Amino acid sequence: MTTHNPLNDIRKHIDDIDQQLQSLLTERAKLALQVAAVKKQQNSAFYDPAREEAIIESIINRNQGPLSNEALEKIFRNIIAACLDIQKP
Repeated sequence: MTTHNPLNDIRKHIDDIDQQLQSLLTERAKLALQVAAVKKQQNSAFYDPAREEAIIESIINRNQGPLSNEALEKIFRNIIAACLDIQKP
C-alpha cells in the first residue's frame, strides 16, 4: 500500500500554475509585438516610461500579499523588460 504524499499534490498544482503563467506570458509577449507594430505605424515613441510606471502602480495597488510590493515590482519589471526587448526596432 502506498501512502499519499500531499507534497506531490502541491508540487503538481505549482507545475500547473507555472504552465498557465508561461502561456499568459507568451500571450502578453505577442500583444507587445502588436503594440510595437502599431507604434511603428503611428511613428510613436518606442518606450513609454509613464506607461511602465502606471502598470507597476496598478499592480502594487492590487497586491494583497503574500508577495511584497517590492517582489512584485521586480517580477513585473522583468516581464516588461523582456517584452520591450522583443519590441525593439
